[in-house]
Amino acid sequence: MDETRRAGRVRVRVLTTVIGGAARELGDCVGEREVREIVDEVCGILIHLSAPPG
Repeated sequence: MDETRRAGRVRVRVLTTVIGGAARELGDCVGEREVREIVDEVCGILIHLSAPPG
Protein backbone atom coordinates (compact mmCIF):
# COMPACT_ATOMS: atom_id res chain seq x y z
CA MET A 1 0.00 0.00 0.00
CA ASP A 2 1.18 3.51 -0.82
CA GLU A 3 2.21 5.11 2.49
CA THR A 4 1.19 8.55 1.25
CA ARG A 5 -2.36 7.38 0.65
CA ARG A 6 -2.44 5.61 4.01
CA ALA A 7 -1.23 8.74 5.81
CA GLY A 8 -3.90 10.77 4.01
CA ARG A 9 -6.63 8.35 5.09
CA VAL A 10 -5.44 8.43 8.68
CA ARG A 11 -5.37 12.23 8.62
CA VAL A 12 -8.95 12.35 7.33
CA ARG A 13 -10.14 9.90 10.01
CA VAL A 14 -8.46 11.82 12.81
CA LEU A 15 -9.83 15.17 11.64
CA THR A 16 -13.30 13.71 11.18
CA THR A 17 -13.20 12.31 14.70
CA VAL A 18 -12.06 15.61 16.21
CA ILE A 19 -14.69 17.62 14.34
CA GLY A 20 -17.44 15.10 15.11
CA GLY A 21 -16.58 15.16 18.81
CA ALA A 22 -16.57 18.95 18.78
CA ALA A 23 -19.96 19.03 17.09
CA ARG A 24 -21.43 16.76 19.78
CA GLU A 25 -19.99 18.97 22.51
CA LEU A 26 -21.30 22.12 20.85
CA GLY A 27 -24.76 20.59 20.76
CA ASP A 28 -24.71 20.45 24.57
CA CYS A 29 -23.68 24.09 25.06
CA VAL A 30 -26.04 26.45 26.82
CA GLY A 31 -24.24 29.69 26.10
CA GLU A 32 -21.80 31.53 23.91
CA ARG A 33 -19.02 31.26 26.51
CA GLU A 34 -19.15 27.45 26.42
CA VAL A 35 -19.18 27.51 22.64
CA ARG A 36 -16.11 29.75 22.55
CA GLU A 37 -14.23 27.49 24.98
CA ILE A 38 -14.90 24.43 22.85
CA VAL A 39 -14.03 26.19 19.59
CA ASP A 40 -10.78 27.49 21.08
CA GLU A 41 -9.86 24.04 22.38
CA VAL A 42 -10.62 22.35 19.05
CA CYS A 43 -8.59 24.97 17.18
CA GLY A 44 -5.68 24.26 19.53
CA ILE A 45 -5.98 20.54 18.88
CA LEU A 46 -6.06 21.08 15.11
CA ILE A 47 -3.03 23.39 15.26
CA HIS A 48 -1.17 20.77 17.28
CA LEU A 49 -2.09 18.03 14.81
CA SER A 50 -1.00 20.11 11.84
CA ALA A 51 2.46 20.86 13.23
CA PRO A 52 5.27 19.01 11.52
CA PRO A 53 6.80 16.20 13.58
CA GLY A 54 9.92 16.86 15.58
